[in-house]
Amino acid sequence: MGEPMNGNSEGLDVEVDVMLVNQRWNELKAARVSKKEEADAMKKLGHQRATMFGWPNTYAFTKAMGEMVIGHFKGNLRVAIIRPTIVSGTYRETFPGWLEGLKAIDSFIASCGRGKLSYFVGNLETILDVIPGDMVVNAAIVAMVGHANYNSYDDDDDECNIYHVGSSTIRDTMNPVKLIEHTYNYFSKNPLIGRDGKLVPIGVKPVTFPTMASFQRHILPMKVS
Repeated sequence: MGEPMNGNSEGLDVEVDVMLVNQRWNELKAARVSKKEEADAMKKLGHQRATMFGWPNTYAFTKAMGEMVIGHFKGNLRVAIIRPTIVSGTYRETFPGWLEGLKAIDSFIASCGRGKLSYFVGNLETILDVIPGDMVVNAAIVAMVGHANYNSYDDDDDECNIYHVGSSTIRDTMNPVKLIEHTYNYFSKNPLIGRDGKLVPIGVKPVTFPTMASFQRHILPMKVS
């Protein structure tokens, strides 16, 4: 739980990282740097610590730190960790397509629905490990019920139970091309309604480009003209 992505566990300690954060923050305060300089410096520190142990960013790193804290303080409690992948709108409950806020892949879907997404640049074969929000909730409920009958005093296994909730192992995986296709087709038949009560035009289907070079070749004539 909270294990390093690159196997380098030497020096990995939540308390040490908290100390380093406080130390660096006090140094910046003493130097009377600007708010922007302070934020940039703290981001840099977080990224350095994350990549040192194999995590791609501070988001993944801090989630792992949270798991480590739980593992340290859980005592004799039976703990189940749910690790969802890219959580999207709901499949069925409370109703299909329900979103709370726009983040991660949700902003992509909303931009397409508003007709604001003209291009997509990236590896078109990338697997998008998307999982509907209600499926994540259902998995969490099942895990809680499944572990409610366990008594940690009678169990020699000290480890937390970790469940990865995603869709990348199914046969028909999601990729950017399918996501654009499904999203565009849906909003073509079910357009959004604006604040003025009028239907929001979706426009043309977003054009996909597998590389930034191919995208640059596409927009270069527009810049020249």
